[in-house]
Amino acid sequence: MIGIVSAGGGLHGLNFYDVICIENLFFAWRNFSVGKKSKGEVVRFELKLEENIFALREELLSGTWNPKSYTKFLVCDPKLREIHKADIRDMVVYQALYQQLYQIFDPLFIFDSYS
Repeated sequence: MIGIVSAGGGLHGLNFYDVICIENLFFAWRNFSVGKKSKGEVVRFELKLEENIFALREELLSGTWNPKSYTKFLVCDPKLREIHKADIRDMVVYQALYQQLYQIFDPLFIFDSYS
């Protein structure tokens, strides 16, 4: 399935199968997990990494993947804030999609864009 993305006055193809290919999902995991390897849920996901990635890909292929509910927690740094965090599997999907979209959109942004 190829979707068409309109950006920068042109049309760009985004192939769904490029997003969910095994290589892209493992690359998404590597990028997502940087600096998070000591967190319990990340450790648990990584203990069965291949099983988790292949199961995630199968759900994406079959159209049965649905994002899970966000986890809510509070942090105080220095003021109290409410944070909502996505499930790890969902974050891998978001990272995999980001990696494909980045290739399309990054060249269109000006160098001095900071927002």
